[in-house]
Amino acid sequence: MSVKRAQREVDSREFTEWQAYWQLEPWGEGRADLRTGILASTLANIHRSGETDPFTPADFMPDFGRQAPAEDRDALIAQQQQMLEALTRAAGGEIR
Repeated sequence: MSVKRAQREVDSREFTEWQAYWQLEPWGEGRADLRTGILASTLANIHRSGETDPFTPADFMPDFGRQAPAEDRDALIAQQQQMLEALTRAAGGEIR
């Protein structure tokens, strides 16, 4: 539905009700990213070493609003590499 059509067909009361509903039961890509982040962090934490800090869902969620500093990106890449290697070994694969 276009914005113009929505403005014609949805009055302010209904729009406010939809906003309230979204506060209770959010939907959309942000919510999907959170669900995926929860699954990814759970898998990563199952297979992480004791020296690695626990992963959070946010570690696996895109953040389109900011550009991480290079050292943060490097640390995240190293963590993701470690997680992927652990998952590969857990599935019976080998790292070359």
